[in-house]
Amino acid sequence: PGSMLFSNSTQNYTISGPGQISGNTTLTKNGTGALTLNSLFDATGAVTINDGTLNLNAANTFTSLTLNAGALNSTVGSSFGEINVASGSLTLDGTNQILSMAISGGTTVMSSTNTVGAIAFSGGAIESRADNAIGNAGTLTATNNGLLRASTVSQTTNKAFSIGTGGITIQVDDTLDYTIRGTTTNVGADTGNL
Repeated sequence: PGSMLFSNSTQNYTISGPGQISGNTTLTKNGTGALTLNSLFDATGAVTINDGTLNLNAANTFTSLTLNAGALNSTVGSSFGEINVASGSLTLDGTNQILSMAISGGTTVMSSTNTVGAIAFSGGAIESRADNAIGNAGTLTATNNGLLRASTVSQTTNKAFSIGTGGITIQVDDTLDYTIRGTTTNVGADTGNL
């Protein structure tokens, strides 16, 4: 199909089977209900979540993903061209390949080591739960005092940080260390600002 629109609020939907969604198909999720993709999605069209929940249970390939509200939960690693998070909750489990991210709101949880390019971080929160969850290449450009939280385990990232107007707040759970390019930050502390 050229486009897929789900505006479900009272029903949840699941797409399963051995086939895949390909071509230039766009996918838009509206409504408060859930959509679960158990089948492979490797279409080149944009994926937009405006409400509700999109659950990904297959290793998918996305050219462009925008989260305006609601939630996206990925249980396996996938490949993403561009991810834009304006609001809502993005949870990425598994090892992901991400060309670039723009995070201006909401909460982004990254639970595994990922390959991530540039991150434009201008608001909201990122929760890192593993070494190099935000990647070890490219630059995280921070403005407007977004929150980067290291939780679950002590971690290291080799990603470069560029701090602009408003800076960034880094919060490290008690008893944990967060090492940025060789400099350990907030050992066993609560919150620090860059």
